[in-house]
Amino acid sequence: MVFEQVGLDERDLNGAGGKAVQRCCDREVEWTATGSRITVAHPQYPAQRHTMFVYEVTGSVPPIRFAAGEFSNGAWGFYVPDPPEV
Repeated sequence: MVFEQVGLDERDLNGAGGKAVQRCCDREVEWTATGSRITVAHPQYPAQRHTMFVYEVTGSVPPIRFAAGEFSNGAWGFYVPDPPEV
């Protein structure tokens, strides 16, 4: 997965998560945890590793998957799947 953006508080979290999934949706969506997780490098501090949980947008066809997690208090990161190679 590739880094998408950071949200810094609850308002940004909704916007950031929405941005990660709204490429295909223009409505409020519900995230469902898949039970999977990934380990990523912090975008500004690459030596730091963080666990992000993988989510799917409920009811999306095709399924929209992304990973999200908290880098630090109130700083959330969002990751989306790598683009397919052509």
